[in-house]
Amino acid sequence: MIRNLIFHLFPIEGPIWSWHVEQLIRYKSVWNGKRVVVLALGAGTADETAVRRALGPLDAEILVRQNQSYRGEAAHFVEAISLLESVRPDETTFYAHAKGVSRTEREHWIRRWCDAMYRLNLGNVTAVDRHLLTKKAVGAFRLIKNHSGSPWHYSGTFWWIRHDALFAPGWDDVPGERYAVEGYPGRRVALEDSVSLTEDNVPAELLYNGWVDEPRIQAWEKALA
Repeated sequence: MIRNLIFHLFPIEGPIWSWHVEQLIRYKSVWNGKRVVVLALGAGTADETAVRRALGPLDAEILVRQNQSYRGEAAHFVEAISLLESVRPDETTFYAHAKGVSRTEREHWIRRWCDAMYRLNLGNVTAVDRHLLTKKAVGAFRLIKNHSGSPWHYSGTFWWIRHDALFAPGWDDVPGERYAVEGYPGRRVALEDSVSLTEDNVPAELLYNGWVDEPRIQAWEKALA
């Protein structure tokens, strides 16, 4: 399986953005295809040189763009995925963003949630590859409810999608609102063609408030193994 990365990084000053970069570098070997980082800069973000230095070991193509607060990661999403265009069924892209940079009051809990998403999606890539042989989207914390024009989504916006689904006609039709990327897989892939690496329908309120813990993460990892 060819595996690509797209990561949206809005490096608001503080410890969270650099923690996310550390996770990307930790799992660098997962991506044997292209790695693309959208670096969204604006008021309150870290120095570009420092961020580039931190990203250096990832060996990624970096797109420096102006942050658009009203659209967030959706503003530059189409541009980023266009760099990876192919319809190969054996090619897939992992998408994620630096979740929690603007929610420092919940940093500990959000970091735990993100740790689960990194470990499940990237630390168990053999299982993910196996799912992608028969399914078209894989992620954790699938929520089956209408959201951003989609009947289902992966809460947290960490997901894998196969390229024959990603680049089907209409792939660049992305609503102009800030949650468009979270809803994107559900607009490209039917629910029955998706996989959740955790149980379904965990409310976002729990995810933001400490429900994810180490025993749960280990249980999910054991189930994948």
